[in-house]
Amino acid sequence: MSDTLEVGTPRKVLVDGRQPFADEAITSSDETVLSIAAADGNGDVFATAVADGVATITATPGAEDVNRTAGTDDVTVSTPVAPTPLAVTLE
Repeated sequence: MSDTLEVGTPRKVLVDGRQPFADEAITSSDETVLSIAAADGNGDVFATAVADGVATITATPGAEDVNRTAGTDDVTVSTPVAPTPLAVTLE
């Protein structure tokens, strides 16, 4: 799977469409591009785009994940560019 994020935009990390279990390790291949926060009080895990680049999120199975292997998501991070308005003048 692959996703695209803009710098500074946090997004929830889902595993099989749900919040990660407490014993599922969620990591980023490059924390300088994509930061993964520890679960908050609600159990939500957020990934935040830090800098332009590409990183892979990996979810490592926990005890509940019987007969499962690690899953990944490749993420491309980019900095949004504000559009430049056209210059309109009179001669």
